[in-house]
Amino acid sequence: MARDLEDRGLIYRNPETGDHETADAYLSGNVKRKLHAALAAGVAYESNVRALERVIPEDLPPASIEPRLGAVWIPAETVEAFIREVLKLRGAAVQYLAKAGTWSVQVNKYEAQGNVTCSQEFGTARMNAIELVLCALNVQTPTVRDPHPDRDTYVVNKPETVAAREKLGLLKERFAAWAYEDPERRERLCRIYNDLFNCSRPREFDGSHLKLPGFSRCFELHAHQRNAIWRIVQSGNTGLFHAVGAGKTAVMVAASMELRRLGLAAKPAHIVPNHMLEQYTAEFVRLYPCAAVLMATKDDLAGDRRREFVSRIATGDWDAIVMTHSTFEMLGMSVAYTTRHIKAIIHDLEMAVRISRSDDRSNRIVKQLERMKKAWKVRLDRLANEKRRDDFLSWESLGIDWVLYDEAHLAKNLWRHTKMARIAGLPLANSQRAFDLYLKTRHTMSLYRGQHRGVVLSTATPVANSMAEIHTFQRYLQPNTLEALGLEQFDAWAATFGETVTALEIAPDGSGYRLNTRFARFINVPDLMGVFCELADIRTRRC
Repeated sequence: MARDLEDRGLIYRNPETGDHETADAYLSGNVKRKLHAALAAGVAYESNVRALERVIPEDLPPASIEPRLGAVWIPAETVEAFIREVLKLRGAAVQYLAKAGTWSVQVNKYEAQGNVTCSQEFGTARMNAIELVLCALNVQTPTVRDPHPDRDTYVVNKPETVAAREKLGLLKERFAAWAYEDPERRERLCRIYNDLFNCSRPREFDGSHLKLPGFSRCFELHAHQRNAIWRIVQSGNTGLFHAVGAGKTAVMVAASMELRRLGLAAKPAHIVPNHMLEQYTAEFVRLYPCAAVLMATKDDLAGDRRREFVSRIATGDWDAIVMTHSTFEMLGMSVAYTTRHIKAIIHDLEMAVRISRSDDRSNRIVKQLERMKKAWKVRLDRLANEKRRDDFLSWESLGIDWVLYDEAHLAKNLWRHTKMARIAGLPLANSQRAFDLYLKTRHTMSLYRGQHRGVVLSTATPVANSMAEIHTFQRYLQPNTLEALGLEQFDAWAATFGETVTALEIAPDGSGYRLNTRFARFINVPDLMGVFCELADIRTRRC
């Protein structure tokens, strides 16, 4: 039977796992990696090779790839060559530390100061070209400050700052042109980019075959709803980004019931806004009248009722548990789990601070990182001193293995440590709600051995204020992909797909003009959306 299906091209055996996969699953995703695995597996997988070769994306030409200083796909050796050839400095050493998302450049300071190219052509008297290269690599905006004559503080030197930023723009343009001047270097960079970002084929999900046992048929599901249900069942983590009125509630309800029926989930939890609890539960029961649904209110976790209710969640065989955002936050992770993650964050910040100090960079960046580290240490101390009467009643003990979170835009103020300070359009908020969801999604995915399974985030407005919110949803839903691409740090992601733009704007009080820097321009957008759409089910208009 399996052999017949293989001959007809309906299924393929994956040489990496040894399991059979349907054609739509095997011939999607990172098809270049799958092709290399099939070639290495030998002649038994010739049919796999032929099928994969037909779906490999065409290589992007150089005109479609924009090289930028600081992009993680550009090797440090290439930046060193740029400094040697263009800036005329022979002893440069460039290094990138992925864990901290930080670049470092070591040069002979005296050679750089006496170099006309560094101090005049691509730099200024206050900031030479090496300092500007370091700013570009670490997505920082150069600012020149002078001591205040009367107070113990510094003020911005506007003429020197404008000059430095103009030189930085000139330096970026020169690097983009220089990168493609040499044919061999151009071919090498394009090959790196294509193999890293242009290697995936989007999977098409067709849910027209779904029978949905138990569904009340109170209305007929639209085609996009069936496709979204099938996508959640098949691919796991999903960003359900449908327009208002497109039927996201029915998709989440039907998907969780299908996961239960197929044995892919034991106890799904639906997290909804506080005012939507009763309405959502009523809709759930209307769609699946025979489902065993437990509705958790805030009162159920008050006082002595807390232990009883949590025990009902942990020991009951529920088809779904529906709770509000507030109730979800009250059921916290264990102290040990939370402590471990906060310590990892503090460790990453310490590494970034250490590198920033060793490179003699702007002290303002170090102070910003130190403030963030101090805030996390305060949170860690508060957690250690917190007295919990029932610490054993943590989220891990409930047995919940799927989280379907409605109105996920309310949790997009997720912490990030970045060296991009005071950039309009780049909020640095750190909400407890977002961090709580981050911990619980990490725990849920760990139940599936770190695979991208167990989390569905639903919202009609995934991007409302800044394109940086895309990175937040990627951190929630596809952390392994970001790590494989070297984009888990926001600065690396921003340098690869975005750019800050400095321009004169009218002051808010209308008194004149001011220089303002915004995280506004995006580059290589098709490849960013190619990665993002691996998790995003997008529908922009209502049926």
